[in-house]
Amino acid sequence: MAIVEVAIGVALLFFLLSIVCSTVNEWIAWALSLRAQTLEKGLREQIQDPAKLNALLSHPLIAPLKKKNKLLSASRYRRDRLMPSYLPSRTFALAFIDTLLPATAGGQPATLEAVRGSLAKLPEYLRAPLLAQIDASDNEIGKFREGLETWYDSSMERVSGWYKRRVQLILLVIATAATIGVNADSYHVARTLWQEPTMRAAIADSTAQAIEACRMTEETQPTTDEAQPIEDCEIYLEVAKQTEALWALPIGWSNVPWPSDAVGWLARVFGWLITIVAVSLGAPFWFDVLGKLSNLRASGAKPPHPTSERAAALIGP
Repeated sequence: MAIVEVAIGVALLFFLLSIVCSTVNEWIAWALSLRAQTLEKGLREQIQDPAKLNALLSHPLIAPLKKKNKLLSASRYRRDRLMPSYLPSRTFALAFIDTLLPATAGGQPATLEAVRGSLAKLPEYLRAPLLAQIDASDNEIGKFREGLETWYDSSMERVSGWYKRRVQLILLVIATAATIGVNADSYHVARTLWQEPTMRAAIADSTAQAIEACRMTEETQPTTDEAQPIEDCEIYLEVAKQTEALWALPIGWSNVPWPSDAVGWLARVFGWLITIVAVSLGAPFWFDVLGKLSNLRASGAKPPHPTSERAAALIGP
C-alpha cells in the first residue's frame, strides 16, 4: 500500500505540472498561430507552385477565412493574413477546381474533359495525382471532387503529424523550464514520500476525494458521444485546491537541500529528466493513471486516517 501512495503522490506532481505546461503550450500555439502556419506549409508542399497557391488562397471561398495575427504583425514576422486553423476538404476541393479551371463565359461549370485538358499545363508532380483522380471518377465531376477531398485529407494527415511533433518539441522545452524552475526532482519526491507516511497518506486521500468527485460529476452529466474534457472535470478544480499539499512535497529551491557532491547532482538531474519525460505525456494520461492508482489503493486495506496537524493542513478543510 505504501508504494501505491508514493506512486499517487508522484503522479499528482506530474499531473499538475502537465496541466500548467499544456496550458502554456496552448497559449504559445494560439499566439503564434501555429496551426495556421502549419496548414499553409502543408498546402505549399502539396501545390508547390507559388502562383497557383496564391490564386487558391485568394479564392472567395478561402480568402474571407484568413486573418492577421497581431503578435506576428507587430514583430514584423508575418504582416500578411494567415490561413485559418482548419480548412474543410470540401472547401479546398471547390476552390481548387474553380482555380484550376473557372466556369465558362456562359456560366457553365467545368467538365472533366476540360479539366483533363488544363492539366497539361501543370507540372508533373501535380498533374499525376490529379489525372489519377480523374481516371477513378468515372467521368463524373462529383466523384472527381470527392477524390480531391481524399487527396487533400491524405496530405492533411501528414500536416497533422508535423504539428504534433512541433508542439511536442515546444512542450518538452516548457516542461524542462518548469521542472528546473520549481526543482521538481521526482526521485527526491518519491524517496521523501516513502519516508513520510503521514504526508503520502494525506495526499493520497485528497487525490482520491477529487477523483471520486469527478466520477460523481460524470454520472450526473448527460450522456454524449464525446469524452468530457479534463478541464470540465471536478478533479481539475479539486486538485487545484491542493496546491498547498503539492508545495508541501519536497520541490522548490528553498526547502530542498542542494546536492553536496557529484553523485547528488547526478541523482538530481536524473529526477529532473524523469519529470520532464513524464510531464510531456500530458495531463489526460496522468489523470487516467491517478484514477487507476486510486482504485488500486481503494481495493486494499484502507490505511488509518492521519490525524496530525500536518496531515490536516495537507488535506484541507
